[in-house]
Amino acid sequence: MSRGSFSRGLGGAMPLAALTFAAMLGPSPARAAFLRSFVRDASGAVTTFGDGIFPTAMNNLGQVAGYNGFGTGFVRDASGAITTFALGGSGGYVAGINDAGQVTGVGPPPFVRDSAGTLTAFNVPAGAINHVDAINDAGQVIGNFTEVTNDNTIQYLGFVRDASGSFSTFSVEGSRVTEVHSINSSGTVAGDFEAGAGQYLGYVRDSSGNVTTFGIPGATFIFIGGLNNSGEVAGTYSASSDGALHGFVRDASGNITTFDPPGGHPLFSVSLNDLGQVAGTYYTSDIRGPYRGFIRDASGAFTTFGIDGATGTVIQALNNSGQVAGYYTFVPEPASIALLGAGLAALFVRRLRLPRAAA
Repeated sequence: MSRGSFSRGLGGAMPLAALTFAAMLGPSPARAAFLRSFVRDASGAVTTFGDGIFPTAMNNLGQVAGYNGFGTGFVRDASGAITTFALGGSGGYVAGINDAGQVTGVGPPPFVRDSAGTLTAFNVPAGAINHVDAINDAGQVIGNFTEVTNDNTIQYLGFVRDASGSFSTFSVEGSRVTEVHSINSSGTVAGDFEAGAGQYLGYVRDSSGNVTTFGIPGATFIFIGGLNNSGEVAGTYSASSDGALHGFVRDASGNITTFDPPGGHPLFSVSLNDLGQVAGTYYTSDIRGPYRGFIRDASGAFTTFGIDGATGTVIQALNNSGQVAGYYTFVPEPASIALLGAGLAALFVRRLRLPRAAA
């Protein structure tokens, strides 16, 4: 099981197009009032909830986790009940949820929140955490951190934190940038790494630390989205032939199947479940939208959809029941715009009265 992602990596540590996409779709307070979250089940039935909140992960129990961009995280259970909790600031986010209901993200600082609501903060002893990305059912958390070497070179490395709080850190040999994006129940990790100027390849690292790298012929960069318990990896890549984005699935033996949604191209972040289904967002002729959702099954058949009345539909997560979670954009009524303006003004005044957080 895996989730979609919003923004990954350092500026300059990921492809420019990916940063552009993150800037367009990533959470911001001004954008929040024009977004609404949803869950779509395997039959196609859609349940909407929560204006201005961003679902980022979903587990196999149907629990959805996310945040609002104002310093609040949330967990929505399968019945629709929402529990909120405070993050460390407006820059905080929720990254993942496992089947035990444990949530991980960055407050700041990075944290694991158990199903009872207790938050445990942590940091990598070797450096400064840049981001946290996911948590598996064993309670292992993955993410990235930065480290300055003796010659003042900044390296971008991956970490795995186990349930006891012990860390394993790693990088792909010879690479300055190793990004971590997904972890399965056995502790296998998948991500991408800088293989040279302007080129990113994929890798899989097993629980013993053995790393296998891979590329796709004609690809200038690979962006890993999901890893399942069969060892399959899903993601997207940019082709040098047309500059467009395309999807792929790599099986545990290393065989790669590429794909495109009907009449379009996938965006960077895709999710993958244990049934071999891939879910994500796609565009037709313009990467700026409009966007629709897709689900590709293990045989290669596609289901595409958009939320009725939406100006764009974005998929963030997929579970083993075939449920997807995401958000959609809409044009608010004038009264909603006025309410948003009043709310942002009040928030601005409130922040002026608060002491600044330490940088």
